[in-house]
Amino acid sequence: MASQDTEAILAIQHQRAEETQLSMLELLPYELKHAVAVCCNPEAVINLALTGPTFYAFIKDAEVSVSAKIIKHTIGPDFIGLATALHLTESSLWSHVAFNGTEQSQAQLITFLTDESLGCDRPAQLRHSYNLNDTIQMLQFRSAVDYYASILSEEARLRAPKSGDPMCYYSPFLDRVQPLQLKLQSSMPVSATELGRYTKALYLMQLGCNLYKRPLNNGTVNWRSGPVYRAAQQFWTRFAPWEHQQVRCVQTMLEDHMFYLMYPQDFGRKAMRNPFKLRELIGIFLLSHDLCETMEIEKHGTAKSSIEGFQHQLSDAPMRREAWFSNDDEPWLEKNPVNGDVSLNAEPIFARYPEDDSGPRDAWLQTLLFISTEDPALHSHQHMNNYLGCETCLTLSGFVFLDRAKLDTYSGGLLQTTDYMVNASSDMWIIVELLRFHTWGRSVGYHRFARL
Repeated sequence: MASQDTEAILAIQHQRAEETQLSMLELLPYELKHAVAVCCNPEAVINLALTGPTFYAFIKDAEVSVSAKIIKHTIGPDFIGLATALHLTESSLWSHVAFNGTEQSQAQLITFLTDESLGCDRPAQLRHSYNLNDTIQMLQFRSAVDYYASILSEEARLRAPKSGDPMCYYSPFLDRVQPLQLKLQSSMPVSATELGRYTKALYLMQLGCNLYKRPLNNGTVNWRSGPVYRAAQQFWTRFAPWEHQQVRCVQTMLEDHMFYLMYPQDFGRKAMRNPFKLRELIGIFLLSHDLCETMEIEKHGTAKSSIEGFQHQLSDAPMRREAWFSNDDEPWLEKNPVNGDVSLNAEPIFARYPEDDSGPRDAWLQTLLFISTEDPALHSHQHMNNYLGCETCLTLSGFVFLDRAKLDTYSGGLLQTTDYMVNASSDMWIIVELLRFHTWGRSVGYHRFARL
């Protein structure tokens, strides 16, 4: 019976097609046209609109709803807010204000972005309208994010300690000179949750690049009280301090990745005579190019020529070197209003930013307490060449992205439990200058066995 009904419908469609000289696809009802369009990529939808007046009229009428469906399906609900916020920061208005606006106008724009795109739980596409060109741009960036999330997470996996052996083995050239040995060191795959953290960090890194163009520290005594600093702090504190640390970590990993694209065979002779200067240049380059541009440069094999050419275009004006906001965790920590001391009590922070897996927050707290306490249990790895005691290993193996079970394995069980670290820090206060000076786990660091 069903097959007879289908044949009858097809016969009617053929008859209508012959009478109207329209294709069967064009004769579909509106709902079915919509269902077809949302299953296509945006370029295909544009091509569909160019096939004739019927689909042109349909796409013109349904462009916003089709775009929203494609964005929701492709980008995913977890990253819609970040993707739409990023799209706003890439507008011509944003660029004009970021480069030429007053500090007050820049701060107002950052505050608007924070409240509008990150300030409520409703899906972002219900509050914003996107056309197909917007959709193409957002999907292209998501493609670049997926590309680097996969590459950087895999490179981090290869740099992690051997399962069951928490010793620190890293040297600046080991991963390039002995790639096979590194591949044999760790067989623990990157989990879907960890990959999602890399994805979010890359979105946040690009947002951090776009928020403002000039360094926040303008050399004045009260630069932390400026309007752009306060607005940027409001933005970043929407995210957990370990997510901010992930941004610092992922930019450092990307710099390292680009460094070896430039000099894949020159293991530190001429190129490494001033590696820190070169890494600074790469950092400025990454902040001046979005991930899509960086990916295209990499795929075309022009990393070295592009970065060297960029160096000749630099002016003497101060330029940002880091996408992240602060080299310390002061914006997230409670401060004594009388003497300015900072509390290391992590309990209210953990309550404000809940996590399903404690790995990232425990990694963050371990590195915070490492420089602030003399508790022997938190320093038991220091004299054992343990993975936890090497800042370079921690950064380039993506420690702050890892699930707790994996951190336990890599550290040989020396990473203390969440409860222990929270209790150890609950009554601890330090002077703010000390917090700002000690930034363990928040920079590339210097590896104790590095042979530069």
